[in-house]
Amino acid sequence: MSAADAAILFHPQLYDLPGAGKPFGATVASSAFLAALARHSGRPALPVVAAGGADPGQISALLRALGAPDRVRPTAPERAGLLHLPNPGLAQSAWERHRRGAASWSLTGVAHAVASLAAFEALAAMVTAPVMPWDALVCPSAAVRATVEAVMAGERDYLAWRLGAAGSPPVPQLPVIPLGVDAGAMAPKEAERAFWRGRLGLGADDVMLLFVGRLSAARKANPLPLWLAAERAAQARPGRHLVLVLAGWFAGAADRDRFAGGAAALAPSVPQHVVDGRDPAVRRGIWSAADIFVSLVDNVQETFGLTPLEAMAAGLPVVASDWDGYRETVRDGVDGFLVPTTMPAGAGGAIFTAAHEAGRLDQAGFLGAVAATVAVDATAAAERIGRLADDPASRRRMGAAGRARAAEFDWPAIVRRYLDLWDELGRRRRAASSDPAPARGGRPDAWSVFAHYPTRHLAADTRLRVVRGVAAEARRQWAALPDDPVLFLSAAERRAILERLAAGPAAVAEMAPLLPAARSAALLREAAVLLKLGIVEPEG
Repeated sequence: MSAADAAILFHPQLYDLPGAGKPFGATVASSAFLAALARHSGRPALPVVAAGGADPGQISALLRALGAPDRVRPTAPERAGLLHLPNPGLAQSAWERHRRGAASWSLTGVAHAVASLAAFEALAAMVTAPVMPWDALVCPSAAVRATVEAVMAGERDYLAWRLGAAGSPPVPQLPVIPLGVDAGAMAPKEAERAFWRGRLGLGADDVMLLFVGRLSAARKANPLPLWLAAERAAQARPGRHLVLVLAGWFAGAADRDRFAGGAAALAPSVPQHVVDGRDPAVRRGIWSAADIFVSLVDNVQETFGLTPLEAMAAGLPVVASDWDGYRETVRDGVDGFLVPTTMPAGAGGAIFTAAHEAGRLDQAGFLGAVAATVAVDATAAAERIGRLADDPASRRRMGAAGRARAAEFDWPAIVRRYLDLWDELGRRRRAASSDPAPARGGRPDAWSVFAHYPTRHLAADTRLRVVRGVAAEARRQWAALPDDPVLFLSAAERRAILERLAAGPAAVAEMAPLLPAARSAALLREAAVLLKLGIVEPEG
């Protein structure tokens, strides 16, 4: 296996499909990565493993919508040698691989979001799942990796207490590979600037502050420090006209009303415009209209922060929270400014996790409750915004530095890091598979765990015969059942079995030569179906 063969898992719910209208951070990032692979991996067709009812047409449509080559090649993990997941679900996929052998293929996933009960469980499950050193969970930031390590360490501590377990099982690699950006496409465009500023009614000297992202106090960023900072900066500069533009989307009317009412009450001196961030034209052009990008995120849902990087690629100075992955892209005083944040120390936050686990808080409630304890320094933010509003030269200097910084995250460089990782994991796996340990334990075999339920068992040496008087029509209908070549037999294989049984009784094992060697395991399952339908019976 080489990186060129690595396959991508495609499930429709994990990508930002055209027309879906749900450009959440993780789905947008996964879609952009898929398109970047199609453009920059050097492969004539993108190997994919479809799931969730997806078909190659959906994948091609998404790639076309993103302006990427749309050639895809369906494959299977065992042929590809590596399966990449657009989520942190390594544990579940490792169990699916377990029966085939832990070294059958490598797995990689991405920890886009780590702040939910489901995410905690998925990360903790890697401690006991058959995840191996030739697997990797990619962390978009060092902040994410620290969270993953903390969750896994907590699970190991629990197992040591519960089972007296000593030592550490194999763990996946945890490389830090950031999200990418199409730096060339994000370059500022004068035509877009003129169009959007004209549409918004902005004058030549107006200073436009831009926020891009989901408009949700619970799930993204409480707008309070943004409004307070913008208003204080405006009040300190009566001759300077500041305008705030929010490019995003609301979950519902209640959020829309809260944002409108809050802006009017807390930032009356700063006109606020909301444009639909789901519109590709907005997402493509609004950056060019802005003068300063502001993102005062206070939410643990954030892990990397793609929008500050996009703003830097668009040549904008950034005023952002000094928060998780933001501090790994924005260089304070170089590309913009980082605003101090404060959160309580100690173990008091366990009450939020417990309430989420008990169902008292849903996902939004959990995120909102934690965010309520995170303070962003609005006074410091106001000072930074005001400094940039007063100094066009600083805006240009920081914008140019941001453009240069964003080039380090350009998609070709990020794709190369993934390809190098996949090659390294392939080498690890091949070295281990030269002396593989047999798979043991794990999820129960449905026949073995319930073996004491039936009166008798069907086995390879059980001889079967066609039941006398069974109509040919019944046999024909069985042979014409829909193919399920994974669990059972194909129609052609069924016909071969019927022809053999029509010639006389036979043991199940005697019919195995009628099938390819890789398909013989399905024969016993299909024989059980024949018994159930009353088409065959045990001889004697």
